[in-house]
Amino acid sequence: MEDNYITYEAYSDCFFRDKKYTLQLDHENIKRIEVEATTDDKSQYKRGKLTLKFILFDSIKDRSLAKKICQRKVVEFLNSLTYITGRSFYKYEEVDSSYALHVNINYSEIGGIMEVFSNFSDENFEKVGRKIKNGKAKSYLYKLYRAAMNNNDSFTKFMLLYGLFYHMFRTQNEVDRFIWGIDDTEVEMDSTRGNGTKETIYTYLRNQVGHTQVDSNFDEVVVKMSNCVQKLSYYVKKAIKSRLV
Repeated sequence: MEDNYITYEAYSDCFFRDKKYTLQLDHENIKRIEVEATTDDKSQYKRGKLTLKFILFDSIKDRSLAKKICQRKVVEFLNSLTYITGRSFYKYEEVDSSYALHVNINYSEIGGIMEVFSNFSDENFEKVGRKIKNGKAKSYLYKLYRAAMNNNDSFTKFMLLYGLFYHMFRTQNEVDRFIWGIDDTEVEMDSTRGNGTKETIYTYLRNQVGHTQVDSNFDEVVVKMSNCVQKLSYYVKKAIKSRLV
């Protein structure tokens, strides 16, 4: 008997080297996920394409139930993969199904394309599988991290990442303390809050636009944000990991 399945395609802001992998899941009604990474050059812009074929347990006969299961798992998969690799996925859609009455459905999309190659390893996908099985893939922190990383505008990405950081620690002092706990060589800046304390470059830049600073040059701040947003995303990932032990 042929396996029941639903297939999705997810698109990214970077090119992918060709890669095929089968993730044996056997979890929450999903037998396995057949993954294929390629670069889609049929659209107006070249873009990375990730094809995810969800093979369901034989007991899942109802189409509406299958769609609910798979749509939940494709989000968990993409959220986890973004957390693990730092690669964003700005759109995904259902493209094929063994169930009747299939139609293509777009679920989300933002604009912007970047020409960057990305390699996926077997371990990347195995980590996704472990996060789905242990429940971490359901975390709203992964969802918020992916939402931040899906922005190609460095300023917006920086502010969203810092906002997520602040949400986890509740004060800027705690954010800075966490960062310095990972790397005590991070530059100390004089606080823009005028209280004589020191703060990391990330808090300093955030406050340059988050507070009214008479001597703040917005364009210069944005350039500095773009230069350190990747390092900020690294610290945010560390913070998320510390919250999901």
